[in-house]
Amino acid sequence: GESVSEGGQGQRSFGVLDHAALWGSLGVTLYAMPFGSLLVPGKVTILAITGQAGAGKSNHVAPLVLMEAQQQGYDAAHLGLDSFFKLSSRQRKAWLEKGERLGDEEAAFRKDQLNWWDFTAAEASLAQLMRGQPLHLDRVYNRADGGELTGEVHIDPSVAANGMLIVFDGVATAHLKFIDKVMFVYADPLVRLERLQQRDRHRQGQEVLQRFELTEAFELQYFSQYWDRIDLLVSNNVDNPRVLQMADLEIVLSPDHLLAPC
Repeated sequence: GESVSEGGQGQRSFGVLDHAALWGSLGVTLYAMPFGSLLVPGKVTILAITGQAGAGKSNHVAPLVLMEAQQQGYDAAHLGLDSFFKLSSRQRKAWLEKGERLGDEEAAFRKDQLNWWDFTAAEASLAQLMRGQPLHLDRVYNRADGGELTGEVHIDPSVAANGMLIVFDGVATAHLKFIDKVMFVYADPLVRLERLQQRDRHRQGQEVLQRFELTEAFELQYFSQYWDRIDLLVSNNVDNPRVLQMADLEIVLSPDHLLAPC
């Protein structure tokens, strides 16, 4: 595995794993993870997958975890924090621009991404799923439609005979209630920026870099505050994500640091 072993106040150990616990070409064996089994018969378990924008939470790691759960014979479903965006990408862009015209205080409020999502609705939805009740959301964020609120979510744990794993991914998920475990997905800044350029094709040129810098400023503050909520750290720089045994907060969140394999 990989490790970052330099000392510091933010250093965390995430457990010593053997090779059987590491990610393979088909994903991670959830039973081998250091925090025990996420797949509990008859129970709805919620795994939050967090990390900085472009780390590969939704497009890479979450699908691997979902696939592994299904191979273990469990129902699994995906729920994105972006389903609880208050505004579409188009509306939010205009809202941010107006904030700049209204002065520094208002601009700072609008740039704080904690004001972008409806966390009350998110926690209510997670609690509903934990009770085994169906969840239906409409008019949610739809990246395939350029970030418009044209998406729909439907998850029904009541039909899962053997329990269900809910993979709940998004940047600002670490602080929320009704979550069983939190996984942090790491990728180098240049890797994340390149992925965002490929992913967010509705943003052009300098707009991608501006959004990257805005988001990263929020992320550095957010994860510094909630670092102790992380249960598992995964490096997703390459095709097969790898579990990290130890990491230092200042190194993981450093804009110019490149993690090197052991």
